[in-house]
Amino acid sequence: MRVETKAITVVCDGCNERFINGMDMVCYADDDNGDYIWNDAVNAGWKHLGGKDYCPDCWEIDDDDNIITKDGKKWILP
Repeated sequence: MRVETKAITVVCDGCNERFINGMDMVCYADDDNGDYIWNDAVNAGWKHLGGKDYCPDCWEIDDDDNIITKDGKKWILP
C-alpha cells in the first residue's frame, strides 16, 4: 500500500542546499514541527540566524568572533 505523508526538510537560505543527515536522509516524516531534523542539522553545524537557516558552508566566524553569513550579514554572538 502507498500512502501520502507529510515530511519536513531543512534548506539553506544561503545556497539552497538541503540538509542531509549521516544516513543520506533529506527529510523526516512524523516530525510535525521539524524538531528532530533541526537538532540533527545543528549537530552538523547549521545555524538559525534572523529567521533563516544556514549550512556550514554559508557562515564563518571572523577575527572578532562574530558570525558572518554568505549573504554578508554580521551576527554578534553574546
